[in-house]
Amino acid sequence: MSKPSSGRPNRNVLNLTLPSTIAPLPDEEDKQPLRHPKVTSNSASMADTAPANQHSGQNTNESASPVIAPPIMRVRSTQPASSSPSSIKSSGYHVKVVAPDIAPTGNRYQTNSRYSNRISTGPVDVAEVLRQLAAQDLDDLQRRRLSAFVTEKQKIGELRPEDFEKISELGKGNGGVVSKVRHITTGLIMAKKNIHLEIKPMVRTQIIRELQVLHDCNSPYIVGYYGAFFADGDISLCMEYMDGGSLDMVLQHAGRIPEPIVAKLLYSVLKGLVYLGQTLHIIHRDVKPSNILVNRNGEVKLCDFGVSGQLTDSLANSFVGTRSYMAPERLTGEQYNILSDVWSVGLSLVELTTGRYPIPAIEDESVYLTAFSPDREANLAQHLDVAKHGRPLPRVSSRSEEPMAIFELLAHIVDQPAPRLPRFCFSDDLIDLVDACLRGSPNDRPSLDKLLQHPFVTTVAGACPHGVVHRQSTIYTDANASDADLDPINIGNYLMNVLPPVSPDDQSN
Repeated sequence: MSKPSSGRPNRNVLNLTLPSTIAPLPDEEDKQPLRHPKVTSNSASMADTAPANQHSGQNTNESASPVIAPPIMRVRSTQPASSSPSSIKSSGYHVKVVAPDIAPTGNRYQTNSRYSNRISTGPVDVAEVLRQLAAQDLDDLQRRRLSAFVTEKQKIGELRPEDFEKISELGKGNGGVVSKVRHITTGLIMAKKNIHLEIKPMVRTQIIRELQVLHDCNSPYIVGYYGAFFADGDISLCMEYMDGGSLDMVLQHAGRIPEPIVAKLLYSVLKGLVYLGQTLHIIHRDVKPSNILVNRNGEVKLCDFGVSGQLTDSLANSFVGTRSYMAPERLTGEQYNILSDVWSVGLSLVELTTGRYPIPAIEDESVYLTAFSPDREANLAQHLDVAKHGRPLPRVSSRSEEPMAIFELLAHIVDQPAPRLPRFCFSDDLIDLVDACLRGSPNDRPSLDKLLQHPFVTTVAGACPHGVVHRQSTIYTDANASDADLDPINIGNYLMNVLPPVSPDDQSN
């Protein structure tokens, strides 16, 4: 079988049905298996949404008219398939469009019933949470913030619709509406995502049971979860509010993000993925800029990772968007594991550093001159200066590009070489890391631990006198700290200089 320059074998079939099994890494076969990953378990803030106001407007990189693809099912072809491994990928299955009125929801079909009774997740085991925090590699500031969150969460109790006062709508997308709300009893500011579901009581109860794992998720790199409840046919997920929004929204104001800030963002993303895999035994499966949230304290947290299979099945009818961050092996229906998330990380890095969704890849490097100097040293100096002082940068723009239809886009990801960053714009460390993440074969991609040890993360992320990463990535408040202890590259300071000012009503907890 011929191979393109990307190193991936040509595939003739694009299979959008996700596999039912996950192949563990060779050295993980004797460990506890990862749970089957699912989609859209939580949404903390403005993640994966179409913003509702001018400060969170439509991303200029998005198509004005997003393509909506109908749900598909994998159906056995009537043509005989060869038993050879190479032919299995190119024959034996075809895709079938499912009519919306008979689209399956889990193992059942949708009904028109609505439910008014409410179910809420259970209380917090504070002692267990504190034990988990003690076992993690956290600094004092991270531990204090998590402890404070757990204390606030313990005061809430059962959540009900009448407990919330809506402040503003943050956006729509990914199956629901996300609102900024105030919990009336405690005064806590939250992000509440409402998803309308036409499902049976048994399925509804199972969703809540599956979401219970979010109560056990206590990490400075994962968005906080207050609880969930059903009311009048809607499920409401109540999450920690992140006042910086998602990274796709940050790009609307920043244009593109300088390397040292991206390195710090990457550190937190990798730590979050490690926590999900090692502690909760799940794969995120939907890593992208809109699922990476930030706040003006400099915290970076993942959201929308998969824990609820029933919720995924219930939302399977809506496949909306003009972008995909899925690895090629997922699109072709092959078995996958955490290394598929590594691909998504690499694609997200290209978008963050260029301000442009990287599919299709730019073939003419002169296009980068719309945003970069032709002089490499000048570009590297600009990365460092903007990371320290914070200001918008021009994004890479190719006016001649027409947005791809979703099936054309997915076929492009499967069959064409992965995007690459030009050397005259970026450091060798970043280029090397991105190339490693976007290797065609998942087995050739680096593990999360190896990425955390990559020079781009350990050196560029620090960009400080020590040359190592300061993992807090927050605003330093210690007046007694010496100059050598201060990190000149700070996500919080960068965001405050790039994002619009915070209004009095927009203060987080």
